[in-house]
Amino acid sequence: TGLAAANFAALNAWHLLHLEPISAGLKSPDGRLSGYSGEEIRAWLAALGETGRSDFLFWHTALLDRIFPALLSLALAMLFIKAGRQFPRFASVNAAWQWAIAAFLVLPYMLADYAENSAVAAMVRDPALAIDASVANVSALTALKWGFVATALIVPTALGLMGRLKNRSPRP
Repeated sequence: TGLAAANFAALNAWHLLHLEPISAGLKSPDGRLSGYSGEEIRAWLAALGETGRSDFLFWHTALLDRIFPALLSLALAMLFIKAGRQFPRFASVNAAWQWAIAAFLVLPYMLADYAENSAVAAMVRDPALAIDASVANVSALTALKWGFVATALIVPTALGLMGRLKNRSPRP
């Protein structure tokens, strides 16, 4: 979980300190939780310019965001397993099945994030690909990715709270 947090911090610092200043303060697709329009992405790509797009492809796509989805998925799976082990029925399941259940929870996020990263990288490489229909599809992936992250955070949080409440209540 520490690696995921460090990578997330590095991604955000790089975006805030380097990418946003050269893009006139415009947010990258990853920072737009509810999605974006073709016009917004074309404005971002134009503001980045060739040098900014090259920086994005190297620092963001090839380096930091290449490993982030896997690191976050691992951290979320570990959180889910830890929360789930408070319950005797889940704790009694062998570890391989616990990991399989956790993977089922986090895999949709990871697949959506990698698909989004690939599609955004294609538009950054060739801004002519940023037509409204393509951007709408990528925007949907972005919103879906963040929805999956929210789900993968809410489930273990709810399990953890239920486990604490269960452990605090007096037994008859």
